[in-house]
Amino acid sequence: MTDFDHGSYCGLYCGACEIVAAHKKALATGVPAKWEDLPAPMRDNIPPAPLKCRGCKTDSLYEGCWKCGIRACAAGKKIEACILCSEYPCQLVKERLKMVERIREVLPHCAVMFKNLDSLKEKGLEFWLEEQKNNWSCPDCGTSFTWYQEKCEKCGRELASIKDQCNY
Repeated sequence: MTDFDHGSYCGLYCGACEIVAAHKKALATGVPAKWEDLPAPMRDNIPPAPLKCRGCKTDSLYEGCWKCGIRACAAGKKIEACILCSEYPCQLVKERLKMVERIREVLPHCAVMFKNLDSLKEKGLEFWLEEQKNNWSCPDCGTSFTWYQEKCEKCGRELASIKDQCNY
C-alpha cells in the first residue's frame, strides 16, 4: 500500500501525527527522517523505531501503532473505528482510557482520542476526516501541521491557539 490514510481506529487523527509527517517529508525530500528530529514529547516517551508510517489503517505503520490492541481488534472486526463496535466500550477501551489518564501529561495528544471517537460516530467517518483535515491546517496558508508543532512551516503563523480550538 502506498497511499496515506489519516483515519484511525482509536480516534487519533493520523494526519496530525509527527511520525506520519516525518515520513511524508522524507519521501518528498529524499532525506531520511531522524528520531532526534521528533518533538521532545514524542521522542522522549515512545519507543524509538523507524519513522515510516502511512497511517493506522495502512500496512506501513510505526512499530508502536502496529502493536496497538485497539487497531488489531477493530481491523479484525472490519469496522472503521472501535466506537462502532457493539461491544464498545469493551475492556480493551477501558484499559486504554486508564493508560491515557496516566500519560496525558507527557503525551497530551492522546487525551483527545475517545472524544474524537464520539465525534466520528456522530458525524460519520468522511465528514470527521474532512473536519480534522481542516482543524489541522493553517488558516492563513492551508499547510497541514502536527500535534506538537508551534509554528506553521510555510507562513510562520503561531499555532498554539489553533491547537486549543482543535481540542488539543
